[in-house]
Amino acid sequence: MLCSDELYIQVTHLSCDHGADLMLNKEARKWSAKVVRDMRTIRDKTKEVNQLLDQIHAAKVFFDITFVNELCAVVELIEICVAL
Repeated sequence: MLCSDELYIQVTHLSCDHGADLMLNKEARKWSAKVVRDMRTIRDKTKEVNQLLDQIHAAKVFFDITFVNELCAVVELIEICVAL
């Protein structure tokens, strides 16, 4: 079992030998860039959904109110996640 307590190892010391620091810096930059890209995508898509909702309201198109409420709830959750 991979998640057992016996296999948990806490890193207490990191050696700069063998280029470990360079490898970790590269990984950190890679993952931070991915997070930034994902947050930008979420922000852009949230903006698009809000624009579509505004167009729906402006066109006086009527949908089932539960659908609209669920969509608004999803948009709010996405905005909360982006704010973190």
